[in-house]
Amino acid sequence: MTRVLLVNANNNVALTVTRALGRRGVPVVGVGWDDGGVGMASRYLVGRFWLDDYQALTAEVLLRTLKESDARYVMAMGEDVLTHLNSLRALMPPYIKFLFPEASVLARAVDKSLTIRYARAVGIDCPTTFVVLTAADIDRAAAAASYPAVLKFPRSTGVELPAALRFGYRYVWSADELRGCLARYAKYGVFPLVQEYVPGRGLGVELCMSAGQVACAFQHERIHELPISGGPAVYRRSVPLEPALFEQAVALLRAMEWEGVAMVEFRRDSGHKRNVLMEVNGRFWGSLPLAVAAGANFPHVLYRTMGEGERVTPTPYRIGVAMRQSVPHLRWFWDAFVRRHQLPPEGFMSRGRVLWDFLLSCDPRVRFDIEQRDDVQPALQYWRQTLAKGVGLSTRGVLSRRRLLLRQQDPEAPRSRTPTQLKRRSRYHTSRLN
Repeated sequence: MTRVLLVNANNNVALTVTRALGRRGVPVVGVGWDDGGVGMASRYLVGRFWLDDYQALTAEVLLRTLKESDARYVMAMGEDVLTHLNSLRALMPPYIKFLFPEASVLARAVDKSLTIRYARAVGIDCPTTFVVLTAADIDRAAAAASYPAVLKFPRSTGVELPAALRFGYRYVWSADELRGCLARYAKYGVFPLVQEYVPGRGLGVELCMSAGQVACAFQHERIHELPISGGPAVYRRSVPLEPALFEQAVALLRAMEWEGVAMVEFRRDSGHKRNVLMEVNGRFWGSLPLAVAAGANFPHVLYRTMGEGERVTPTPYRIGVAMRQSVPHLRWFWDAFVRRHQLPPEGFMSRGRVLWDFLLSCDPRVRFDIEQRDDVQPALQYWRQTLAKGVGLSTRGVLSRRRLLLRQQDPEAPRSRTPTQLKRRSRYHTSRLN
């Protein structure tokens, strides 16, 4: 079988891609830049290439990696990596296939304002959105928005912002708070979108498109998210494809001329009156482990359609399969039951409901993203990292309290410097290829 080069093979989603292909006999070679990445620990990888980061993957390095690994197909994780690889596409020989959309098509998913434009053109309900281009637009957006509102960037800004100004999304609760928040971006010339907040539960419709036809389809519901105010799903369940959502998702991807995998994310409001488009993830998504566990093997379907040129039709998947992320789900329980400090706009679940939900998730039939019997090394790596991080945080907390106590006793004493982390040595090497 033709080998696949998986770029950014570090995280648990990349691990799922590797396993999904490897279990079907497809050899996968990983390219990573994270020494502790669980994806690079999988026994299903037949080779490993290490770089400092994805920007070190120049055309020359990519060609050399493809030659040494004997790979002909390229898959990748993450929008930044996909965008970077698309800039190298024209420099590749014709026998190398990138199994993801070209730059102009990918931009229709990466740029959320473009996605909304395509969605509205096919009649999909979208949250009311205000685009702020200059400081003069701030007052207009603040006066017209409903609150709470959600701030999110339409795309990767391309501008180096201070850490305090970078976020995935943020809630604002009043016009004054929105004005103050947006004003801080004026000197950088980039602003987040201002969107209507839609309460309710998230639903994902996942598709693999081939020549405008659906080759694989799946739907899941998000049960628990971290942070609890809204974020990645740490506990989710497969549900039947709803015809209305399926038709909307297919119509949108066809309008975008999409080829390959994508997740169309909706949110159903609390009254079940609206299904509102949130975004299109034009890449492998965080809940991919659930889809594969339920029988919708998107990585293998992508390999067969965009790689091998086969015509594939969707097959049924198992309904009611539930999956969770072990440590993040424990953190969800701690935040929802104990800390209760990140208030979702619609309020907290009762502690009784939180406890009941958590106990249901402990059903032995509920699977885990990383911990799987036929590939144990990633789980060992993950738990080593988790325990080491926990010990490190505890140690830093003790040292911080000790330094604070010493400063209180002697305010004039010089402050000790915290040791910096050792930088990982720059390197490029491969493991032995099988």
